[in-house]
Amino acid sequence: QVGDPFAEKLLIEASLELIEGGLVEGLQDLGAGGIACATSETADRAGTGMAIDLDAVPRREPGMAAFEVLISESQERMLAIVRPDREAAVREVCERWGLPCATIGRVTDDGDIAVREGGREIVRVPARALTSDAIVHDRLATAPSRRRAAPAPGAPMDPVGRLPERGMDPGAVLMALLGSANLASCRPVYEQYDSTVGVNTVVGPGHGAAVLRIKGTSRALVASTDANAAVGGLDPWLGAAMSVAEATRNVAITGARPLGVTNCLNFGDPTRPEAFWQLAEAVRGLGDACRALGLPVTGGNVSLYNESPAGAILPTPEIGVVGLLEDVAALVGPAFAARGDAVLLVGEANPGLAGSEYARLAGAAAEDGPPPLDLERERRLQVFAREAAARGLAASIQDVSGGGLAVALAECAIWGGIGAALRVPVAHSPAVDLFGESPSRVVVTARPRHAPALELLARQHGLPVERLGITGGDRLVIELAGAGATGAAEERGSRVADPIDIAVRDLVHTWEHGLARALDWEAPASAPEGR
Repeated sequence: QVGDPFAEKLLIEASLELIEGGLVEGLQDLGAGGIACATSETADRAGTGMAIDLDAVPRREPGMAAFEVLISESQERMLAIVRPDREAAVREVCERWGLPCATIGRVTDDGDIAVREGGREIVRVPARALTSDAIVHDRLATAPSRRRAAPAPGAPMDPVGRLPERGMDPGAVLMALLGSANLASCRPVYEQYDSTVGVNTVVGPGHGAAVLRIKGTSRALVASTDANAAVGGLDPWLGAAMSVAEATRNVAITGARPLGVTNCLNFGDPTRPEAFWQLAEAVRGLGDACRALGLPVTGGNVSLYNESPAGAILPTPEIGVVGLLEDVAALVGPAFAARGDAVLLVGEANPGLAGSEYARLAGAAAEDGPPPLDLERERRLQVFAREAAARGLAASIQDVSGGGLAVALAECAIWGGIGAALRVPVAHSPAVDLFGESPSRVVVTARPRHAPALELLARQHGLPVERLGITGGDRLVIELAGAGATGAAEERGSRVADPIDIAVRDLVHTWEHGLARALDWEAPASAPEGR
């Protein structure tokens, strides 16, 4: 398989023209299983059969065996069902878009997929036998006796030393997190690719969601992708559901309405009971989250048998979400937008550091497990975010995810070039409240006159809300308050827990150069962008 994005674009445009012109009775992309799957799936849905002539199939190289042509998954191909009187019109559209077009068979009424090559029938099988009546394997699924996250306990992946839950220096931890390979700027990777071709890009890579205008309208498409292998290694259901929640949340906080989900499910050998259990649990989590958030799964793919002599990969469902923003002028970004804005935290932290970037850097396995996910609360949070954006109450909205609240606040400061003076109540411990990755939380900024309305809106949706402080200055200052902060301070031999007090320029430098250092690349010199 050799992907060709330009050919894919031509195919999409030609397909849309065929559909809008009413020239096709049906249209199916050739994905997994190639012609074999596309023909059998189409025929089964229609209750028909198909007769296919492999000699008529366009090929990139000579000498291909019949089975190779039948199951090839070559990209940028569609199977079109066309009435004979419209065949010439379909060919004209394809030729105009520079696409090869061939008649490879016809629809039959016997329900069979019949394949011929060299004038000889080589396959005849009922279409249903390959689709709705296909063999279903009832595999053994067994939960692992010990679930794992990356890395194993006692094996720190970054040279930052151990990061204890209490008695720590929060500022040093924040800088270590911002400079870690998983949370630092991904610019060294994505700047290698053109993200502005077509001049529709409103928000490019590096932010929680990309935004692309729809030309000729006020609308925009918003897209986000997420995965959480660390949590998935501990609880595959939770890892999958959290990934759906975060990708959807990244779309919703722009003001867009999420429309659908796609996925890439990456797992080990499903013939092993433990790996099959992980796959089954992740699919269950994917389904539960999509149903709770009202989202269809439009497609996806599965990559199995990802193992080496050292073992299988962590369960890693990658989730993509696309949404629609009705008015691109109403787009809400994640960066601190202006000095003097009120900063609010909507949502609350729950105990649980396992699977977090904090635990990974510490090289320690937290015993309390990952934080829980309440899908109904997540749904209400996303409705709140969209409503806050639609009513013009929010100047910025940023989700709390990797690295926790402190990293979310630092990213807001980095992207906006504006500091803040904040006071964070610590209900559990500085580690949990600052660096724990409890889902269903957002940082919202607003003009002071809008802050009361935002607080009221959050409470109307049954969400806890806390006013943390105001934006301004060139330093990010986060003071800690509450019983958890006092306990941590006493362990350090002082009355007051150490605040985070870091210049924004230092946050920028650490965040921008973290991945480049990890990969031993030259650091990017351009201005910061959001994650």
